[in-house]
Amino acid sequence: MSHKFLAVAFVSGMSVMALEITASRVVAPHFGASIFVWTNVIGVIMISLAAGYVLGSRLARMGAGEKALSRMLAGAALFALVAPLAASPLSKFLILDVLSQGSGLLVVFVGSFAAIVILFAVPIVLLGAVGPVVISVLTRQGADAGEVAGRVFAISTAGSLIGTFIPTLVTIPLLGTRATIAIFSGVLILTTFVFLGGKKTALLAPAILIPGLFSTVHANAVLERETPYQYAMVIRRGDEEFLRTNEGIADQSIYRHDTALTGSYWDQMMSLAAISEEPRVLILGLAGGTISRGMAEFFGDRGIRIDGVEIDPTIVEIARDRFELDRSELVVHVEDGRVFLEKTSDRYDLIVIDVYANQVYIPFHMTTVEFWRSVREHLNPDGLVAMNVNAPGPDSKLLRRVASTVAAVFPNAYQARVIDDGWNFLVMGSDQAVDWDKLVRNAPSALAGDARRIGEAAEKIVPSAPPLTDDRAPVELLTDRMIFEALRR
Repeated sequence: MSHKFLAVAFVSGMSVMALEITASRVVAPHFGASIFVWTNVIGVIMISLAAGYVLGSRLARMGAGEKALSRMLAGAALFALVAPLAASPLSKFLILDVLSQGSGLLVVFVGSFAAIVILFAVPIVLLGAVGPVVISVLTRQGADAGEVAGRVFAISTAGSLIGTFIPTLVTIPLLGTRATIAIFSGVLILTTFVFLGGKKTALLAPAILIPGLFSTVHANAVLERETPYQYAMVIRRGDEEFLRTNEGIADQSIYRHDTALTGSYWDQMMSLAAISEEPRVLILGLAGGTISRGMAEFFGDRGIRIDGVEIDPTIVEIARDRFELDRSELVVHVEDGRVFLEKTSDRYDLIVIDVYANQVYIPFHMTTVEFWRSVREHLNPDGLVAMNVNAPGPDSKLLRRVASTVAAVFPNAYQARVIDDGWNFLVMGSDQAVDWDKLVRNAPSALAGDARRIGEAAEKIVPSAPPLTDDRAPVELLTDRMIFEALRR
């Protein structure tokens, strides 16, 4: 049995999974990475593979051989290289021109489906056709059909495992999505040259450099890095630096060289540390450390101790390099916030929750009744928990669902719009009624105004929607609807 054809099957299987992994990264900056987008990624890959199997069976019946295989691999490589370059203009066209009048769900689901089909269907169809042709070639050489099919399926699956783990663990974190696509496209082209005598395909080698010729660098970016979870950048404006992710439409953290104050909702969250004379604080969603830096500066003389939890290790590295993250008052934990709560037995006076994935989505598992019960177990009797929830107004369905969930767990639940006409709401819960006047009196002078603003804006939450649960928490759907309805208005 010819090993070169088995090598072709291995490479095609590897490339299919590599494209599936990278497809989610290519469309995430434009449509997010919600369950709807992942459903489309998996669905399009399966449909395309099925179409490829049909195409491959027809080519096999026509006697296709090495030349056809060479063209399929080279064609898949070329189409894959184009995908990351076309993603941004195609997505903008779909969102702004084709689906602009649709609901949030329509834009995300239909838009991402169309984008994935246009960008990735052709290379996956071509790679799917490889298997049937390889089986046909080997059986024509006299090998047993059952044995051939078993070996081809096994070697292709082994390649799929490589195509799953290498991008996830190595190339995407270290090199980025575009470089990952370029690497696997290069392997396809190299395979045609080495095993299939496709000397002409060597002319496609310069095309591998195409992704590197087009930069996504923001005009004011001083640092950019692909992380295991997202694309991160640091933007500089004057003496301020901002941490942003993916396409950079929202600031995740801010660093001012001359002050820890930000002039935004971060200051209000800092002021909540005045809930205790010697505050013990947990921050879930540390990001660049804007809140922890301010708390350490303004409450350092009170013996504040802070545990900061951030799931993305690269974000922690960036924060240490650019945002003055390391402070004696702060201990950094790199893991998921809910997992941290399950593992620790510590209790806190204040738990701050500012967790977002792909800029706009609160991870659903950190909004549910089960999550808030875990949070409550880690609060001291007089403690307070506060979550930042982005919403255009108090009538937001997302805000109402989160607020109602907090009210289902805590006997005292509050919400406050901390910035006029802003999207930042604090949803808070406690076992004891909060003395807002005492909070203001205990706050450092630099944060007293921010504490006063929370107290003036805080309103008791009256549950008005079903609580979110681990079994049913449509956070992505609620977020998408909220954003696109706000954009239309």
